[in-house]
Amino acid sequence: MRSLGSWRQGLLTASAALLLITCVGTSTGQERATFKQGGGVDAITLSSDGKWLASCGLEATYLWNVGSGEMVRKLKAPPAKTIHALAFSPNGKTLAAGGNDYAVSIWDVVSGELQKKLEFGNGVRCLLYSRDGKRLYAGGSKDRVHSWDTTTWQEGPAFNYKYTVHAIALTPDDKTLAAAGRDLNVKLYEAATGKLQATWDKIHEDVILGLAFSPDGQTLATASEDGRVILWDRATGKPGQTLKKHVGWVTSVIFSADGKVLASTGADKTIRLWDAATGKLLATFEGHKKYIGTIRFFPDGAMLASGSWDGTIKLWDTSRVKP
Repeated sequence: MRSLGSWRQGLLTASAALLLITCVGTSTGQERATFKQGGGVDAITLSSDGKWLASCGLEATYLWNVGSGEMVRKLKAPPAKTIHALAFSPNGKTLAAGGNDYAVSIWDVVSGELQKKLEFGNGVRCLLYSRDGKRLYAGGSKDRVHSWDTTTWQEGPAFNYKYTVHAIALTPDDKTLAAAGRDLNVKLYEAATGKLQATWDKIHEDVILGLAFSPDGQTLATASEDGRVILWDRATGKPGQTLKKHVGWVTSVIFSADGKVLASTGADKTIRLWDAATGKLLATFEGHKKYIGTIRFFPDGAMLASGSWDGTIKLWDTSRVKP
């Protein structure tokens, strides 16, 4: 098996490289590749350059080369433990993974060696690096969101939250952290101190599973088990568009890099792409056979990745989806 360093050579962009592994399309004609993990895919994440994809599930985390479609590394979790959350550091050198092993594991991407294990004390549901890479955040089945300094791995400010945290998000300037979960609320904190800035009470009718800030930081998208995606004005906390085409839980939302398109997915096995400004449904992708847990846009916005409980990760062409 070639090293990750050698794989990097000769790759131009993730989208161009994917032409090498184009698969037969679905009824929508948008599917471009399928990676078979085996066993349900709990979460996926992409490196900042779009060349590496990580996925996770029962007892393991997997690292994939996007250009070749090869699974280049398997990082084992404790027996009978499921990994629920993943995050690449911005420089792509480390991968954070956490789940019901009650810890956050920091892996060296190139060597596959475990660098650090951060005790969490309960199940981890979400992970997030700051954009400058200086801090790592984790939320889950505890009464707060934890943070660590990634240079010293000393614990930083705690973000008090009474119930299970299912989703966290940072504004593009790393100054505000949003957290949401089982209490149907969104809380906004000062990221540097953990100070609570605002609470948006009971904004959904069921558990909030997904959060995403727009690239300009002015809009926060929320996804819920109530089947809705709502776009909120961050400054006022007032709702804008409500998107209601999904049937059942909506598990994940994400904006494209230019902020013009919002993607959502969930229990109905579809991925829906929306005009972020108007709420108009632009496209629906179908192809997974079970619940989809996570979606991620590639940096150039031309591709989107999805991970499903059917055991597959699919890559989709979004280049023709325009508002």
